[in-house]
Formats: sequence, C-alpha cells, structure tokens
Amino acid sequence: MTKRLVVGLFVISVLYMILYFFFGRTTIELSLVFPFAAMAIILYILLYFGFYTAAKVIGLLSFNIGLFFVASSESTATGVYLHYVTCIAVAITVFTYEQRWISIAFASFSLAQLLAVNLFTFDLVPMRIHPPDFIKLLFAIHAFVVAFISIYCIMLIMAMNFQAERHLKEKQKIIEKQNEELKKTNQELDRFVYSASHDLRAPLTGISGLIGLMEVDRETPAELILDRIKGQVNKMESFITDIVHYSRNSRQEVNLEDVSLRALVDDVFKTLSHFEQAPQLNMRNEISPTVMIATDLHRMKVILTNVIGNSIRYADISKPNPFVSVTFEKNRNGDAVHIQDNGVGIEASYLPKIFDMFFRANTSSKGSGLGLYIASESARKLNYRIEVESQAGVGSKFSIFLTA
Repeated sequence: MTKRLVVGLFVISVLYMILYFFFGRTTIELSLVFPFAAMAIILYILLYFGFYTAAKVIGLLSFNIGLFFVASSESTATGVYLHYVTCIAVAITVFTYEQRWISIAFASFSLAQLLAVNLFTFDLVPMRIHPPDFIKLLFAIHAFVVAFISIYCIMLIMAMNFQAERHLKEKQKIIEKQNEELKKTNQELDRFVYSASHDLRAPLTGISGLIGLMEVDRETPAELILDRIKGQVNKMESFITDIVHYSRNSRQEVNLEDVSLRALVDDVFKTLSHFEQAPQLNMRNEISPTVMIATDLHRMKVILTNVIGNSIRYADISKPNPFVSVTFEKNRNGDAVHIQDNGVGIEASYLPKIFDMFFRANTSSKGSGLGLYIASESARKLNYRIEVESQAGVGSKFSIFLTA
C-alpha cells in the first residue's frame, strides 16, 4: 500500500504537468517534468529493494519542495496549495507509530509551506498566468484529487486499524485457549502426581509384602507367591505403558498414513490376548479386509487397544457366549468403528465421567483409570470423537467416529 501511495503521488504530479501543457496553454519547462518523473523511478527502486523509510522520507521531502515551487509561481485561485493537505494526510498514513516524530515533522513542514505560499510572495520561478476558465477547472481538479487522496489515506488507516484489531482478537483467542489448556494441564498434573504415586507404590508394596511372606512362610509354595509377584509386575508395567502413551500423544505430531483397519484390529487382539479373561471371550473382528483408513497408526492403535482392552477387562464370563465384536460402518455422516460387548456394562451415572483422568467406577476396578482418558485424548488429536452407549448388566457399545 505504501509503494502504491508514494509512487502514485509522483505519477499524479507528472499527469498534472501534462494537464497544464495541453489544457492550460502554458509553457512548461522540462526541468520541472524530469525531476518528478525521475523521482518516481528512484522511489520505486528504493521500495523494491526494501528501503521503505528512506523512500518515504525522500518522497515526501521532494514532493513538498516541488509543490512549493509550483504553488509559489501561480495564483492561489488555482487551489494547487490544497495539495499540502495531501502531504499531511500521506505523512500521517505512511509512517508507523514508532516513526511518529518523522510524521509530525513532515506534517508541520507541509503546514508551514501552506501558510507561506498564501501569506507571502516568492520570486523563485516566473509566475504563470492561466485563463480564468482554466483556473476554475484547475481548482475543481485540485480539490477533487486532494479529497480523493485524503479519503484513500483515511481508508488505509481504517484498514490498518481493522487488521490490527483483528490480529489482536486472534492473539487474544490464542492466549485464552492456551490459558484454558494450561489450567487443564495443571489440574491433570495435580491428579496425575497424586494418582501415579499411589498406583506405582501399590504394586511395589504388594511385591515387598509377598517377598516378606516368602521369608517367614516356608509352607506356601514359592510358585504361588511368584505368580502373585508377576501379577503385580504386570500391573506396574501396564500402568507405565499408559503413562508413555499419554506422554507421546501430548508431544508427537499427527502422522497420517493409509492403514488396513482389519489388520490393525487383529494386531490389537493379539496384543491383548494375555488378558486374564481374553481366552474365554468370543473375539470377533467383523471388518472387511478391503477397508483402508487414513489415520495416525500409533494413535489409532492406542485408541483401539484401550477401548477393546476395557471391554475385555470388564467382560461378564458368567453369561453364555461372552463376546467383544469390532465392526466398521461407512455412511454419509462419516466413517465409524464400533466396539460392542455384553459385559458388565456401566451405570448411567458414571457415563459422563468415564473419559476423565484416573476415573474408576468402583474400588475394585482393575485398570489404571488412564485407558479411556488416553483414548479420548488421542481421538481429540485426530479430530475423532468417541461416544458410548451402555447399560449396567447388559453391555456397552463404544463408537469411534473418524470425523469430528
């Protein structure tokens, strides 16, 4: 905008010279035309190479001096002195707030010249006499051009203010979002430190107690105690794995790739096959081998592992044919993966909280309380959403919608 404004003033000056020559029947010296034309070229070169401040200063100084020579050599009735208003408007527009003293200096310089050409007579160049009709035409043209440029400068200032205000609002929204995320992170950190210390200490306390039992009770089979120790180790390992998944999800960028959904579910089934109740369940992967999705493989596996793992952990093996099934649905509203089971189900009062960090429905819950939270956070990173339908004693259905 600055480039167009500054160079435009000098183009207008050259056009004025042509106007004077053809319509004013006035002899025009080439010495007045060449400096204005040359200055327009010089300014463009300075602006092109990034010397913005130099171009502004040289341009306004040259325009003021050139205008003084023209305004002092003809009658004030032509209204050429009105262009000092243009100079003031441009000086206020093109300089930044940090350069406001340069802007004030040029505005004062232009105002002083305006007063001088109206109050005093100067003999710097010969006076030019124009026909009365042409004087009226000149005044109208000068007034129109000054008004047009001044309005343009005001519009530029309004546009810059609008952009600055919009930028400020965008920054404010970003800061507010960051503050909310920071509050959430601090709250999660408080809960994490408290719960993690408890969940890490509990297996160690159990292992320590079992070792003490081995030392004092020689009658209990060592294999039984070692199996219990192994269970405590597995519990700690599972919890540490959840912590690693949580950390990776918060730090790593999303990396999309084409993934075979059926193969991924098969891999998750294999990973979870060591769960205590897994061998007693009918694990059904009902997804077609042709289904491919563009997703982050690591995060999608984390989501499926935690949701399917939750269904296995809370299966009801007392029912005939206990199962966990995974299906894929494609429709106009987007793709969805459904994980359904006929396990113990979830009480309706607990449903709004199951995706909270460290939430456990009861004290006998077997998990760390991180699984579904990590699944929901991973889904959020991928702009997915997870919905759940459940009825206590009947079973649950988790739906992973692959669109937000």
